[in-house]
Amino acid sequence: MNIKGNKTLNLLLLDDRCYVTGLNNSDLAPGPQYYNPGGKCAYVTMLDENYSFVTSDVELAESWLWQDFKTYKTIFFTGLVNYSNNDIGVVEYAYSETVAYPFSQEPFISSTEHRVFLRRYGPELASYDTVELHPTLNRNDGPILISDIGDIFWCHWVWDTNEHWIYKYNSDASAVYWIKSFGLYTEINDMVFGPDQDIYSTGNIINSDNAFLAKVNPDGDLLWEIQWGEPHLAGADQLFIQDNYIYVTGRFTGQVDFDPGPGEWLETNETFESNAFLAIFDLEGHFQSAYTWGTGGDVKPEGLVVAEDGTVYVTGTFTGVADLAAGDALDYRISDDYYPERSDAFLYRFDF
Repeated sequence: MNIKGNKTLNLLLLDDRCYVTGLNNSDLAPGPQYYNPGGKCAYVTMLDENYSFVTSDVELAESWLWQDFKTYKTIFFTGLVNYSNNDIGVVEYAYSETVAYPFSQEPFISSTEHRVFLRRYGPELASYDTVELHPTLNRNDGPILISDIGDIFWCHWVWDTNEHWIYKYNSDASAVYWIKSFGLYTEINDMVFGPDQDIYSTGNIINSDNAFLAKVNPDGDLLWEIQWGEPHLAGADQLFIQDNYIYVTGRFTGQVDFDPGPGEWLETNETFESNAFLAIFDLEGHFQSAYTWGTGGDVKPEGLVVAEDGTVYVTGTFTGVADLAAGDALDYRISDDYYPERSDAFLYRFDF
């Protein structure tokens, strides 16, 4: 299944409901005072068990507000997580820039503001409460987790050292329990709790072009880490744990050995665009198998869930003409346009 004119960013499956966050390219605007050239809106959407639309909350993602000066506003929903009572948490990154226009002078930037919030919605997305997280300098901040007692684990990007720091907050983000680093050039794209409440994370090692999978204890101490990607390029985006297995999705180019251990599992992408992969490991990081798809187009997985029966769902975006079938089967799809801002979304289902 693919959805025209959308970019999905996160996917969450709960009982008979599915939640998706992303960007919409339609011409939505809240009023005539806004000029919205891209027509982009940030959204969180609820679907039913048949993946039919139920409800949505939408915010204008990019806008100009004209007064004596003009303010440029950007909003992204960059994280999606569930609370123990089935409330939904959405991370909101907000950036605003005010530009003044004095007479006979060039325009100048008078102020900028970066803020990160955690929105807590009820299951029906009817309303939300907000807490503010650590100030940020960009929207490259990473994933978020909520423990059973409401503690918040959130990844914050540090520009000076090119790495993610993990913050542990109390439930209303008024206190920080600890801050831990995974090391220089480590970009964390997703993290989940394991069966023993240890934290598993995945992402990229920027200076080596490798993907990684790591496990830390509840105090943030590293227990183990594995990497894969050589001899070419791999990047991991999402992970999910179900029935004592770890599922990881991401992108790769060239030829990649997906087995970080002494074995070998080679997959080849002969195009210049990114293909998608799904790799499976046990809870100690031992490689099990891998699947790839996307030949011909630029494919990026951005959401992953595994149902209790083992069915795997992957959502993401693609541009151009892409084969969205894994293995030897063929299923070529054409996106709405060949430009990244006009990518189409896809929902992929694996039945093992």
